[in-house]
Amino acid sequence: MAERIISEESFPIPKLMVFNPAKNEYQIITTYEYGPSNTKADVYRMQKGKLVKIFGVMGDQGVRISKSVIYQDWKKYRNEGGWDKVIAVYSWDNKKQKFIASSVKP
Repeated sequence: MAERIISEESFPIPKLMVFNPAKNEYQIITTYEYGPSNTKADVYRMQKGKLVKIFGVMGDQGVRISKSVIYQDWKKYRNEGGWDKVIAVYSWDNKKQKFIASSVKP
């Protein structure tokens, strides 16, 4: 499966990890780190014998994966200038077969 995701043209070279967001559910996550802080994450799963991208997220302050949750750290710009760090939280909904945001999305 990794060969389908990574090619010699991939830049930067992604990190791969197996993600287990629910019982009997396994997915592959690729993370691409673009310095100094941007991170892109793509989630793949097998559907009908094919590897399919089911979710993608870009964090301008990073993307973190912990247990069964994906955290997207991003900048929410203020009208008067400056920005606040905000975290979007995505959890796998096994019944709907997709990621659900449980906080503010960019």
